[in-house]
Amino acid sequence: MDLQKIELFSSLNPTEIAQINSIARRLHLTRGESVFNEGDFEKNIYIVETGQVEIYKRTPLNGEQSMAVMKNGDYFGEMAFFEKAATRSASARTLQTTSLIVIEGPDFEKLIHNYPSISLKLLATLSQRLRDTNKLIITGPNTAVTTSTAKKECQMITVASAKDGYGKTTFATSLARILSTELNKKVLFLDLDLYFGGGTHLLGVHSPRSIVDITNRYRADEQKFNLLSESIRLSENLFTIPAPRSFLEAEQIHATDIIKLLKEAKKHYDYVITDTGSIFDENLYTVLDTSDFVFFIINFASLSTITDNVRFFHGISKLSYPRERLILLGNNIGPDFTTSKTSRVFPYPVIGGLPRIPDFEPQFGKPAYDLNPTSPYCEVLRLLVRNVLKEVNLKKPQTKGNIFSMLFGEKDPEQVINLQLSQLNPPPRQQLFTDHQPARRSFTGQVCSL
Repeated sequence: MDLQKIELFSSLNPTEIAQINSIARRLHLTRGESVFNEGDFEKNIYIVETGQVEIYKRTPLNGEQSMAVMKNGDYFGEMAFFEKAATRSASARTLQTTSLIVIEGPDFEKLIHNYPSISLKLLATLSQRLRDTNKLIITGPNTAVTTSTAKKECQMITVASAKDGYGKTTFATSLARILSTELNKKVLFLDLDLYFGGGTHLLGVHSPRSIVDITNRYRADEQKFNLLSESIRLSENLFTIPAPRSFLEAEQIHATDIIKLLKEAKKHYDYVITDTGSIFDENLYTVLDTSDFVFFIINFASLSTITDNVRFFHGISKLSYPRERLILLGNNIGPDFTTSKTSRVFPYPVIGGLPRIPDFEPQFGKPAYDLNPTSPYCEVLRLLVRNVLKEVNLKKPQTKGNIFSMLFGEKDPEQVINLQLSQLNPPPRQQLFTDHQPARRSFTGQVCSL
């Protein structure tokens, strides 16, 4: 194949094309073989010489979703050129016997280091392609749709901790209040702390219906079931599915039920906030799998609580979750708290800390937000909403005072949080290749990153 006819390399001169050819190799695959998987630390660029390759994503809620089919002359994997340390955002597999031209990441990096002119030309080509893609996403192929009218897909937010009493329910209920009250987002609060129901209590839910009743209704008639009408409405934009009324009822909820409820929730809500129990079971794995973001609340009160947290994250790290989804936050932090110190202890960066709420005791119907929506605690939550959830329309919080000096020093808090978020992209790792197929490596959560 003449690489100069490929759009990606069309701006290169013959000498530069020869350099690309010197590091390229052919890879022959049969139908149904994997090229790479979502989450792989893999930076190769692929060109379809013959055959077809499907780019797809797999989610527990929606199953496999095909994103594109690459045919003769098409290329993919090029986003590694922009995001040096990012993992694959989708998977790729062959739809028929396929011949690929592979340019391996490490070799390509050396080449563009030695020939900067190649780097500049490719960057210009890729930038234009990215602009064209973004324009198509916004406007569509035949219709003009502006970003202001495009509906944002439902976001699944999970809040978890190694043990109960670490502040996850205080965080989850306050987050739900901010999103539903200040941004007018339609929010479902799902209380999956099945045995204790702390969120149900803190939000002041008094209803004869629980997640068990709602699940039974869904089982009885899936076609007529409407989660919006079945969930408990707490305010104009805040709804909840309460925890079971007893320990025995809690045993009736299974992971398959949760999947079905979450699929229904995506049809009706802007956000689903799930407060979890602190038990490693199939229910916890399910909500972690389906989450766009998981906020892990960490207790730094003593050596024993730190040990509990480290053990918890050692377990989480074995589950190969994309690290950019996992947001670690210290709770009830003191003046000696720094993200640089705490991040050394865990396999993921700690994004920031939540200040103590003076004299706060969880009471029925009185979440922290309702007691004092302008407290430093709630202002830190607003920082997270703006910078993690990217809800930039939320009013910028007031970040002056001793609490914020302790948390962020003299720096802009949003800059500090975004610096920590940038560390969620792991460093590139050495790749090993065979003559036939690139090696694959998934995130294993070794002690180095969240």
